[in-house]
Amino acid sequence: MIPNMRNFSLILLICWAKIASAAFSCDFYDTARPARSFALRAGETIVINEIFANPGGNALLPVQEFVELWNPSTEPVVLTGWSFSDLRSKAVFGADTLAPGAFLLICSNADVAALGRFGKVHGISPWPALNNDEDMLTLSDAEGRIADQVRYDLGWYRASPSKGLSLERIKAGGTCGGRQNWLPCTDAGGITPGRMNTVAGFHDQAPPVILAAAAVAGDSSIILAFSGEPDTATSLRPASYKVNNGMGAPATVVPEDTDFRKVRLNFAGSIPRNREYLISTPGLRDCAGRPPARGECALFVPDTIAPGDVLISELLCNPRPGGVDFVELYNASAKTLDLSGLHLARADTLGKPADIRPLSATALLADAGSYRAFSINPAMLSGQYPQAPAAMLVGVGRLPAYYNQSGSVLLLQNGRLIDRLDYTEGMHHPLLQNMKGVSLERSDFNQPAFITGNFSSASAAAGYATPGYRNSRQADSSQINRVVLGVTTFSPDGDGRADVLPVHYKLAAPDNLATLTVYTDRGVKIRILLRNEVAGGTGTVEWDGRDEQGRPCPAGVYLVHFSSFGLKGTRFSTHKACVLARNLN
Repeated sequence: MIPNMRNFSLILLICWAKIASAAFSCDFYDTARPARSFALRAGETIVINEIFANPGGNALLPVQEFVELWNPSTEPVVLTGWSFSDLRSKAVFGADTLAPGAFLLICSNADVAALGRFGKVHGISPWPALNNDEDMLTLSDAEGRIADQVRYDLGWYRASPSKGLSLERIKAGGTCGGRQNWLPCTDAGGITPGRMNTVAGFHDQAPPVILAAAAVAGDSSIILAFSGEPDTATSLRPASYKVNNGMGAPATVVPEDTDFRKVRLNFAGSIPRNREYLISTPGLRDCAGRPPARGECALFVPDTIAPGDVLISELLCNPRPGGVDFVELYNASAKTLDLSGLHLARADTLGKPADIRPLSATALLADAGSYRAFSINPAMLSGQYPQAPAAMLVGVGRLPAYYNQSGSVLLLQNGRLIDRLDYTEGMHHPLLQNMKGVSLERSDFNQPAFITGNFSSASAAAGYATPGYRNSRQADSSQINRVVLGVTTFSPDGDGRADVLPVHYKLAAPDNLATLTVYTDRGVKIRILLRNEVAGGTGTVEWDGRDEQGRPCPAGVYLVHFSSFGLKGTRFSTHKACVLARNLN
């Protein structure tokens, strides 16, 4: 024992020469605090800190691949017997120790001398050659336990070229892993071997996350969009989210992209429609551990679209020079509806949908009784028809090809026909000489599109088109005696949507006797629903799509004839056309 040194630790200088790697290293450490020879929790001891997989592109940069290790802990770590591998090969470390806070470059034995100018280097063999596009790198301790693992791909470069640019770790440990915890180096040289990464502290310097938007997806899911990247752990935890009106937390949470900027909340049951919800994120945190700066978002979930709810209202397929086509839809229901799930198409030579085009990639709400006109250039459309309200004009990437002379406009939802207009130039007013820039408007939303005269030329007083607002030819429904179909298209298939045809009537005198009969479009009597019965002032009769013998009627066009007479000799009669739809499959 050295005299007078009883209370002091012996400081040893340990030097060794690694002959196989032609490298020479020295480390100082206190024998009272021996170097650790076991792995702590992954990411909290030695970590993979920088990856240079695609050298070149700059004469000042090294042409050798390397991986930088970093010891962010407060203890030295013995690396002897540790291993570094990718999916194809594995190499074992020779004797080495990494001091607290120190960096170590690992590379091929042949590249040790070239990389020595950047700091401490450890050569290994065989070197797992790094793939430029993607690879999985694993660092394991001497007992085979994984200390760190990184699986990178070209997406980690965030659209920057990978040539001559390293990937840097943002933070050791923490809850944000994978792509979220790596960025391309921002140093002018493209790499930072042997020194602190340029992106260190990025999470702390980034603005707090904001819940930017919410949208319903299907019957039981909501997609949330954030302004930045929330941390991986809390963003996938159902308890991090809360929805009012009895919904509570989702059953599961699934990422919609690799940055977790979009997540899908999946609920155990269907989300009730026609309600507004408040979505909050009480448990969400960003990669710096902060709650969102704005963590609440209101979401209105519209009702589902049934046949007859949305109708083709107007078509312009022969625009003026410099103009554009448009198709207008009308919300004929009493509900607020989302039109984003609808598609426009045309009919091919066999009458089947072709050239199918979506109306909107995001939610597109339409109030009851409102119009939306779709074109490839709403600004141009507004310029040619100045009365058109800009808020009701919707831009689309492309419309189906609707020819001037004739064609078919099909409105679809999930492949199901919602409405159809078969048009010809002959539907225009017979005295109209120039049809350019003149739209075909629907006059009666209670009648199918195919009824003769239901589509004709827009009026001159309206500028020959009314995109986005009430049609100039729209019928006035203020008569006292009135019959209205609840839907113009129904499908008695038992799915709970438009399974019956409601016939609503209103009569001037309550003592009327009424008869209600259903005919085919060829005049063949199918069903008598009322036969000289006391009707009262108002009422509703439903047809279930069956004939007098209870047999299901085939798909097609049917006429509903209503007639009544009163004790004072008053008479009223009218007929309405409807479409009985069956599944196209």
